[in-house]
Amino acid sequence: MKELSDAYFVQTFIHKGRRERLLSELNHPKKRYRALDRFCHQAEELLDPAKILCRGKKITEEAVFTRLKQQPCRILSPDGFLNERYETFEEAFRLVSMSTDAAVILLDGYAVVTEEAMKGERGMYLMKE
Repeated sequence: MKELSDAYFVQTFIHKGRRERLLSELNHPKKRYRALDRFCHQAEELLDPAKILCRGKKITEEAVFTRLKQQPCRILSPDGFLNERYETFEEAFRLVSMSTDAAVILLDGYAVVTEEAMKGERGMYLMKE
């Protein structure tokens, strides 16, 4: 299993032109919140489109989604309750779904990114390495 680090997430799932700045901010304690907060409304601008497997509510219908349930994962979020938690994917997705803030669920070879919950459909992305 790969290390579920910030560097792994950025190098694997973020658009090439956004990597350096985002990783720099994630590694700077005073800028980390701002970096994670970008996923609230700008997730699609940050994500590498070639890695997006599925988007929207359809992600839960993907066969791989159910196979990942017991996989260990790490949560990144501007929500202090969620940020830096290690859970099974099933529990992480449950927690993230209850939160209104953006989140990244990072797994070995996969990531689920959710935007901030607002009126209408919440932006969700299932990504594959």
